[in-house]
Amino acid sequence: VIRYIVDLYIIDKLKQRFQACQNPVIEISSVLPFLQGACEFLETITMCVPNHPVHIPVGWDSEAGPLCATISGVFRDTSFVGLISLLVSLILENGPRSFPRDVSKRVVPVLRPALKIFNQMALIDFAFFHEKLGSDEFQVEIFHLLSYLLSYFGSEADEEISKKTQPEKKATGPYKNKDILHEVILFIGNYTLLCEDNQEILQWGKSPTLLQRLSSLPFHYFSEPALKNLLFPTLIAGCYKNDRNRGILEQELNSEFLIQFIREHLENAEKEKKKLGRFHFKNRFPESQLKDA
Repeated sequence: VIRYIVDLYIIDKLKQRFQACQNPVIEISSVLPFLQGACEFLETITMCVPNHPVHIPVGWDSEAGPLCATISGVFRDTSFVGLISLLVSLILENGPRSFPRDVSKRVVPVLRPALKIFNQMALIDFAFFHEKLGSDEFQVEIFHLLSYLLSYFGSEADEEISKKTQPEKKATGPYKNKDILHEVILFIGNYTLLCEDNQEILQWGKSPTLLQRLSSLPFHYFSEPALKNLLFPTLIAGCYKNDRNRGILEQELNSEFLIQFIREHLENAEKEKKKLGRFHFKNRFPESQLKDA
C-alpha cells in the first residue's frame, strides 16, 4: 500500500498543499482540519517500524527493510514533505523573536502527529534524520522551533503541576499536552545523539538556552522513574563528549544524577527482557558507549 501511495506521488502532492497553506492570505483555521488529517496520514505511514535502538539502522534484509527504504527515499526527495517550513509558518508567524502568546488551539492538532513523524523517521533512517535536519538549510529553523516548543509546553507543564500541589489554585485536570512536550524531549535526544554539530544548538542564544530549559523542567522529571527515563537520555545525548554542554549542565544539575542513572541501567540491563518502548534508554543510546558516557 505504501509503495502504491509513493508511486502515485501522493506525498509529493501533500508537500505542494502544505506550501499552499502557508500563503498569508489563507485563513489558517480554514485549513487546520486538512493539515491535521494529512499529518496523521503521514504519521501512520512512518509507524511501520517496530521499536528498536534509534542508532542502529533497520537491516535492509529484514522484513521492514525495503519498506523503510521506500519511506526514507520519499521523505528525502520531499525534504520531510515540507513539514519544517509548515511548522515554522504556523508557530513563528512573525519571526523567531515574535512568538505568539497562545498557539495551542491552532498548532496542537498538527504538532502531535508532526513531531511523531520526525521521531519515527529517526528510527527509520537515523543517518538521513541527522543529515537533513542538521543541514544549514534547516538547523536554525529547528533551533527556533525547539526553543519555542520547549518554552511554551514546559511552562504549561509547570503551571499545571503547580495547580495540583497548591490547594488555593484550581487544577484543570491532567496536563493535556504532556505528550507533545515528551515528543519534543525525545526529538532533542534523537537530534543530538552522536552528533557534535547538532549538540551545539543546545547552547545557542540567550539564557535560558535549550539545555537550561531542559534542566529546569518540573521536579517530577527528575524524580519519577518513567519521566527520568524520558528526560535523562536526552540530557546524556546532548552532553556526550561535549565539554561545553557538560559544563553548562553541571551549573544547573548535579551530574551525579545522570551517572547514577547510567549505573542503574547497566546493572538492570540483563533483567530487561521485555519489549521496551521508544522512550526507553536502551533504545536511545549505544550500549557500547555507555561506560564512556
